[in-house]
Amino acid sequence: MKLKKENLSMAGEYAAASEICRRDFYAQVTLGHRKKTDILVYNPDSGKEVRIEVKTKQGKEWPGIKGINDRQALLIFVDFENKRDTERPIFTS
Repeated sequence: MKLKKENLSMAGEYAAASEICRRDFYAQVTLGHRKKTDILVYNPDSGKEVRIEVKTKQGKEWPGIKGINDRQALLIFVDFENKRDTERPIFTS
């Protein structure tokens, strides 16, 4: 089933946050339509915080990506192409 763009973006952000939490970091998804940070991540062991921007696709093409100009931020790609509802997406950073 092809998701609407808004739902696809949210699915990618929550999937990435879930994967980050599985690695024992604290991940908080931010809400809104015009934001530069999709997920705030906190490492309780080091006390460091990182901002993450998520790009998600379900077809062959990645959405327009302008890059990020911040050394404290990361970009995560979430690929739902050819995935069933029961399958996890592919993550790339």
